[in-house]
Amino acid sequence: MKNVIDFVREVLFYGAACLVWSGVVLLDVMVFKTNCAENGIVESSQLVAIFASGVLLMVTAVKHSDKRAGLVLAGAFFIAMAIRELDQFWDGVWHGFWIVPEIAFLSVVAAFVLFHRKTIHPGLKTIAGDRDSSALSVGILIVMGFSRIIGHKAFWRLLAPGGSFTVPKRFAEESCELIGYFIILAWAMRFFSRMRAERKNENRDL
Repeated sequence: MKNVIDFVREVLFYGAACLVWSGVVLLDVMVFKTNCAENGIVESSQLVAIFASGVLLMVTAVKHSDKRAGLVLAGAFFIAMAIRELDQFWDGVWHGFWIVPEIAFLSVVAAFVLFHRKTIHPGLKTIAGDRDSSALSVGILIVMGFSRIIGHKAFWRLLAPGGSFTVPKRFAEESCELIGYFIILAWAMRFFSRMRAERKNENRDL
């Protein structure tokens, strides 16, 4: 019975993420009418979702010293994605400047992880063995794979030969990317909650 309840909770939680995604997309298209353009609500939500996912893993790393480097490595991956999403902001310095803060951030992370390298494997193993790890995998695949494929110009030239496809292409790519980010965030929230509960149980047993 417990497995059934846990399954229902999981479906409801990720279902809620999909509902939020629907709301954001509808607001962007019907209310703000930005059609998933730069600095619209969809792109802003992408940034918030992936940055929050990274922060949740970083906070979890603080509480679990035995898994710290692995959790920091995973959190840094998501925060690095957030830095890349801010490319328009960094372009205010010069085009492609985003690579500078990206390298600086990853250099600090690399130094920290190497110093605590004994906890890399335990941290990554915990993430890989998490009960929702398949959801994390799906989210990453949507962001880094499917959204890129569906946003490829060659694909849209076949769908709309000789026509303008800029807006529908952008909508398809950015909305797909957003649902991927929301799935990752939903996973990060559930992972953070489980790890916090685990920590409380450990303290109670001491």
